[in-house]
Amino acid sequence: MSKKRLFILLVILTCLAVGYGFLAGLELPLEDFRYFINQHTILGPAVFIIYVIFATVVAPFSALPLVPFASYVWSPVALATYFFIAWNISAGIVFYISHHYGRDWIKKFVNLETVDRLIGKYVLNQPSTFWRLLLLRTIIPLDVANYAFGLTKIKISDYIIITLIRTAIGAVLWAWIPTQLIKIINPLPLAFIFIGLLIIAAFFLPSRKRT
Repeated sequence: MSKKRLFILLVILTCLAVGYGFLAGLELPLEDFRYFINQHTILGPAVFIIYVIFATVVAPFSALPLVPFASYVWSPVALATYFFIAWNISAGIVFYISHHYGRDWIKKFVNLETVDRLIGKYVLNQPSTFWRLLLLRTIIPLDVANYAFGLTKIKISDYIIITLIRTAIGAVLWAWIPTQLIKIINPLPLAFIFIGLLIIAAFFLPSRKRT
């Protein structure tokens, strides 16, 4: 990393820390927030599911900063259910976009170089068995995997089964782990930690060229 990029990263993280300090001093009414969401038993989950779908389809966005608050509001079972629904809907949307509109549309949402590298390394140059594809679906990010699979000749039935297995595992982990963490760390600082990790990852990972 160049000194300029390192300086920018430090400035952003400093601003993030200042923002956290400001919000922490306000003593946000988290109990009132949880009560409000639970009073809107349809609207609350619907908004969360829609945002997770959007964050998965449009790869630069992430639902991760919302997870601590979602874990605070809902039970692990409810949160896992919402993630499972959102990720499967988004998987269908992304697969359709990738499969029917191809590379010209994909580059609007995700880094084509990453998709091409994954397809070339794990799909085209290897036997595309069900278990190999399931492993690939498990170890790479959901958004990139969905777009990558859409460019292959995978059977729809295999894609559906693989996606259901992967999203079920991911939903349980994303619901259970933050629920345990908020027993140690309050939702607000945990959310800022997640944001900081995303920012650091964005600076250290290769740039997302949209060519």
